[in-house]
Amino acid sequence: PVSFAPEGVAYDLIGDFLGRGPKRIQVKTVMSGSWYCGISRKEYCKTGTGGHRRALYTADDIDYFACVTLDRSIFLIPIAAVEGRTTIALRRFAAFQIPGR
Repeated sequence: PVSFAPEGVAYDLIGDFLGRGPKRIQVKTVMSGSWYCGISRKEYCKTGTGGHRRALYTADDIDYFACVTLDRSIFLIPIAAVEGRTTIALRRFAAFQIPGR
């Protein structure tokens, strides 16, 4: 089961996988024909360009990224595998691709 997250949190969905309890999922979409997925976010910063700056997700924010490609492939990647990065090449994370997608 999956539910939408409440307004104002760093994740998009809450899901329960194989009875492991609720997990926080941030959904990212690959918009171009490439298989690179941007996994950073923007946060308010008074001195940043346009009042914002790039920020990284941490394990305090989310448990998983769900990266969705144009061909509808879905990768469910634990934050521990990508924490500290701004972009990832999905081909390097083939082990996290959901089968049959």
